[in-house]
Amino acid sequence: MVPTFDIAKLALVGTPQNRNIGASVAGAASLANPITSAITPVSGANALTGFRLPRGFRGVFVVIPAGACTGATGGTLAYDDTNDTEDIPFAKAWAAVANKAMLFVSDGALIYPFVLTAAG
Repeated sequence: MVPTFDIAKLALVGTPQNRNIGASVAGAASLANPITSAITPVSGANALTGFRLPRGFRGVFVVIPAGACTGATGGTLAYDDTNDTEDIPFAKAWAAVANKAMLFVSDGALIYPFVLTAAG
């Protein structure tokens, strides 16, 4: 069986004409609006404790913060059956720099920031 993605929930493929960049979502303790595109701008410089994703999404997504912001652990996994979304907390604290893309991966229980470490 070939795995499939529900494009209506989260489009993971873009083209040069449609870069698949979603509308900006406002940063708060947890995002009020779900991340629905593979690349999502986030406004504000608030401390976040998790992201809201379409329910059932497991995979990788990119966030581009408009301002310096941080992610903290301690968020709560929560489901919203009305909007078919879930708030997923961070597994590790992180700090972002304005306009520098950040890669995250979610296993459905936690969101992990992708970190590159310089050798040397």
